[in-house]
Amino acid sequence: MLPDISVIIPVYNEKDTAEVVENLFLSALGTTIQVVVIDGDPERSSCKQIQREEVLQLTSPLGRAVQMNTGAKHATAPILLFLHADTTLPEGWPESIRKSLGVKKSAGAFRLGIDATGMLFRIIEAGTVIRCFLSGIPYGDQAIFIRSNVFREIGGFRELPILEDVDIMKRLKLQGHRIVMVNKSVLTSARRWLREGILLRSFRNRLIMLMYYLGVPPTTLKKIYYNNRLQHE
Repeated sequence: MLPDISVIIPVYNEKDTAEVVENLFLSALGTTIQVVVIDGDPERSSCKQIQREEVLQLTSPLGRAVQMNTGAKHATAPILLFLHADTTLPEGWPESIRKSLGVKKSAGAFRLGIDATGMLFRIIEAGTVIRCFLSGIPYGDQAIFIRSNVFREIGGFRELPILEDVDIMKRLKLQGHRIVMVNKSVLTSARRWLREGILLRSFRNRLIMLMYYLGVPPTTLKKIYYNNRLQHE
């Protein structure tokens, strides 16, 4: 029996992988899901934690786009859900995905929720809603999902060093595919904002997106992104 949804999770040195996987199965009761975990560590440091035999565990070269493409090649469901390891899906997420896609839409994502208190985080969440309304392009931390046939037709993710999620959503729009925003929020970890500083990270993200739309090469954007991160680790 084919699964209804394939959940594809790229990981690298994630200490809570087993918990993430277990929560997925518990939250998908009544739906047949396939969970595909792709470890970017050749030593399989994240996959080694997984106890469930039904989870498909793969390894690939490190890189979110490469890892997600690897997972998609082995996925068998008609809907592919690409989930970051630090993001928790809302209650009833399988039915929300199926209903939101209906028969006419090709892809979608959830609203962004951040797992932290504070007005600045609420402003970031509200800003994401506005951005998605204006651009129609969600980001990867919103748990994007795509019909598998459409994903394969457009060639999957381009193996960019950064912003592969924005790139694939942009290509879908340009080809006339309809993208839906589910009116439920995922809950993503606040660790990136807390590590780098809320205002600094938000400003840096807006700057990188501006540079992306101005045509700055992804390799340059990656250097800006990761050099900034390393200064805070």
